[in-house]
Amino acid sequence: MKRRRSHGLSGLRGALALGTGFALVFGGTAAASSPAAQASGTAKPTAPKCTFTQGEWARCVQVVTKLDHAPAVGGTAKISIDVTAQTDLSGVRVEADLPGTLTWVTAPEGLAVRHLDSAAPLPLGPLDRAQGSLTLARGATRHFEGTVRAGAAGAAPVDVRVSGAKQDGTDSGEDRTFVTVGATPAQSLLGYRAPAKGISGSTTVPAGATPRRATPDLPYKKVQLAKRDQISDASRHAADKKSGAVHADAVTCFKGSYNYDFPAGTSHPSINLQVQLRVKHWYGDSTLGTTITDSNGRYQICSSDAGGEDAYIRFVAENGQWSVRDTDDDVYQFVSQTFKNVGEGTTTDVGFLQPADANLMPSLHIFDEANDAKSWTPGACWSAKDHDCRQIPYNWSPTSTKGAFYDTHGDKHVYLTGPDPDSRSVVVHETGHAVMDDVYGDHFPDYPNCSPHYVMSASSTGCAWTEGFADWYQSAVYHDPRYVDTHRGLNIDLENQTWGTSTWQDGDTVEGRVAGALNDIADYGSEKYWDDYGEGAPGHIWDTLLAGFSATFHDFWNLRGQKGYDVSDQVQASVYQNTIDYGFRNPLADNQTLTRPAPVPAQQNYHYATKYVYWSVTAVRPSAGGSLGLEMYGDRDQKQLLAKSADGPDVVDFVAVDSNHRPLGETYPRVDTTGSNGEYRIQLSQGTRQLQDSEAIAMTAPNDIVTVRDMCVPANTKATITATPSDPSQDAELFLMASDPAQSSTWVQPRAFAAAKAGGQGPGKAESFTYTATAGGCYGVVLVNKAGSGSYTLTLAKS
Repeated sequence: MKRRRSHGLSGLRGALALGTGFALVFGGTAAASSPAAQASGTAKPTAPKCTFTQGEWARCVQVVTKLDHAPAVGGTAKISIDVTAQTDLSGVRVEADLPGTLTWVTAPEGLAVRHLDSAAPLPLGPLDRAQGSLTLARGATRHFEGTVRAGAAGAAPVDVRVSGAKQDGTDSGEDRTFVTVGATPAQSLLGYRAPAKGISGSTTVPAGATPRRATPDLPYKKVQLAKRDQISDASRHAADKKSGAVHADAVTCFKGSYNYDFPAGTSHPSINLQVQLRVKHWYGDSTLGTTITDSNGRYQICSSDAGGEDAYIRFVAENGQWSVRDTDDDVYQFVSQTFKNVGEGTTTDVGFLQPADANLMPSLHIFDEANDAKSWTPGACWSAKDHDCRQIPYNWSPTSTKGAFYDTHGDKHVYLTGPDPDSRSVVVHETGHAVMDDVYGDHFPDYPNCSPHYVMSASSTGCAWTEGFADWYQSAVYHDPRYVDTHRGLNIDLENQTWGTSTWQDGDTVEGRVAGALNDIADYGSEKYWDDYGEGAPGHIWDTLLAGFSATFHDFWNLRGQKGYDVSDQVQASVYQNTIDYGFRNPLADNQTLTRPAPVPAQQNYHYATKYVYWSVTAVRPSAGGSLGLEMYGDRDQKQLLAKSADGPDVVDFVAVDSNHRPLGETYPRVDTTGSNGEYRIQLSQGTRQLQDSEAIAMTAPNDIVTVRDMCVPANTKATITATPSDPSQDAELFLMASDPAQSSTWVQPRAFAAAKAGGQGPGKAESFTYTATAGGCYGVVLVNKAGSGSYTLTLAKS
């Protein structure tokens, strides 16, 4: 059986299912990620139980629409709509849209009729909408009936939608039924008569419509034609000449542009579309030249053999790198009118054309979405490693129900359902699968547990990598970190979903997490709490993709490091932001407070390098009523525990390091957040000064937690140390840390091991203690600011 890359978004409680129905799981076990990668500690959603499918999508709502027959012009037909729910529906919206060929005679009970213009490519123009709300218990079905009248001939879809409030679309469903209204009953049918061999006529763009780029921010790349369609040297030479000129070799030219509508009334140029100059002969038509449209959909094509001929232009949805085909695998083609007995040496302006059959407009929308993807993708081919570019074929028809998926082990085509071209994310997501397959030389990674798969829930590392890459690819192409499917009402933020998101599971078995990590590595924006990195795209992400095969995102991350690209904690922060932990240690900068969430993730890891031969201290302050644990390790793998401070609720825990004796180097704090809710704060202070007689220490922000000074005295020195706040809001604690030069176990100490301390006087009050040094040396004076902001006057009196 064929193995397919599938697309779809569904599930309960935010889990998005992709690929239910056609995609089956085959062979292999995906490579495991690091043991720490999937730690969560929180209850997470399970996979949805809904089993309705729409193409490859698992849904909780099923909509079935039927007409009892196809009416002729002036006739009527009965329409029935059945809505079945596998979850409770409360006040969801119901819309039943008739195209301009039909009107409601009797709307279904409970639905009111509105007359409006379509905002989608199908149907174009006016439509009749019956709309209302629906409440339905789980397992129940609601039956609607109505009567429609045919007012004009033509083929168009009847669309029925149930739209819930959930962002993931699990409480939504839809059905599309095509009907062709004919002048007589014999000419009418339930369905759509596709053009033979995919060839259809063209019409002039409506007056006043100005073609514009669908995505003007994307670069334009002129692509190659398929080799068999390459323009001849003579035709290329002729096309370079000025339009309208009569040349010595009597070159005859045609110029114009080709366009499509999306949404209704908005005309877009069809870019990189193949243009053929054709002439008619009694023995058959022939091609005199071939070119492609430019970034405005324009073209000029010339031939010295066109004069005196009956000529026309054929627009073919194919070039050397992609094509759009019907379900019979015929490439879509659109022809202009025939120009009789064309004058030699003339230039004919063919005009601004578009498909005459509006039902075929989406084929050119697919073509343009593929162009968007290729314009973004680096290199002349889909894979920069290729010498001969691969073509990606897209199979689609207005009535197609096969899709959306990319066939990895079969014909290497992308298959799309009728409504899929409406949604840029669907088309470019599937293109992303085709691109990965091309880059990996048809060795597509294994993807266990991927049928169905979920954007928000765990599948497997292989599934999450392949689907997450495709999710990211479409968002990178459109510079937008969302997954947008307008037809199904989905608008999923793939980036702003960090730890503690109740509807998302964590780690590199979740495709949305992989997509988010790639987004955060690439983008330059900062996100709370960890992501401050950005390197642009395609950049190193694409270079790593081309560098070798990766079966999982963890493999991809390792390969990135092997290629010499940055995998430091700075970059790992963007990955960790998306709940993927490959050994991230959050850097601590001296005297800079970080705010972090609690209680997830349950353990948060940090590091800093001691730089000075003084005491240093790391302190954590919980939210009100919370308690934290602070551990200090001597190694990155956290096998060498040096000290731990966990003194209970509302306590500022700290661990102090005496670098007067402990060698300078890396130190690794770890915070246990399970006893706190809300945000906590962590701060590092590295001492660089000795405390003399008196010193003013500014702690001007409420987030300032701790500072440290060395007190170097001879043995038996009696020292009185006092901290006096400048503001009534300040609440101080004062500690003295002592170590033994001969005992390395004393060089790192928690709060509880303080040789002396003072606290408890309350806000605005001075804190003081007196201590007699038992040995000569440098002691650590730790000043903790429990609350408030201002400055402290720290004084030392010795005797």
